Amino acid sequence: MKNKSRIALFLALVWVLVLSGCIKARVSIKVENDGSGTLAMAVGMSQEIKALASSSGQDPMDELEKELAQEIDREVTVRRWEDDDYDWVENSVAFQDADDLEKLVQDAEIFERFSLQHEKGLFKHRFELDATVEQLSGGQDMPDDLPLDASDLFDIRVAVELPGNVVETNGTYEGDSQVMTWKMSGQESIQIHAVSEVWNWTTLLILAALLLLLGIGFLIVLGVGAFFLLRRKKAPAR
Repeated sequence: MKNKSRIALFLALVWVLVLSGCIKARVSIKVENDGSGTLAMAVGMSQEIKALASSSGQDPMDELEKELAQEIDREVTVRRWEDDDYDWVENSVAFQDADDLEKLVQDAEIFERFSLQHEKGLFKHRFELDATVEQLSGGQDMPDDLPLDASDLFDIRVAVELPGNVVETNGTYEGDSQVMTWKMSGQESIQIHAVSEVWNWTTLLILAALLLLLGIGFLIVLGVGAFFLLRRKKAPAR
């Protein structure tokens, strides 16, 4: 395959960084009302670990940024920022619909399974996300006497924001936002499930316009009828 999956590359590079110390990483999916949206990957490294990893003369975040920007044949937005003593790099790419998103992640090693269904109803649209996130050990049996779980060494999360009202989810909300998160585990796969519903405002506006026109038409007919009725009553008898 000419271009590797962005998330597969993301995880491979993250694993290299993990060998140098504790990091944070995040895979984010934001879906808009029409089914389009953005897929983003971010990696955060503490200043201390970054300094240690930079001892060879190369900035690991610069290298990560370059690789992420080169391994996809569509427009990628890359940004850098600092937050709570962590240096972050994030890239994001837009997708057109649910099928396009599935194409972006179908070869990703982070997901054992990924499905986003967009059901377009007359009055409501329904989004249903079901995915399985592979355990951090990659499915390998780990010794029971390990002093630390893989998830104790670094923090990797999947974050999803669906449009409308979320009616089902097994995720955890971030504060008062609509963003749901799932933390990857070192010893077991994580099941992701969320369902949201959003009003189809296009249909509702068309229906409201039709009702308004019918109401106006009814009032016009009623007014014309009343006018001729009153005129007839006022007409002099012959």
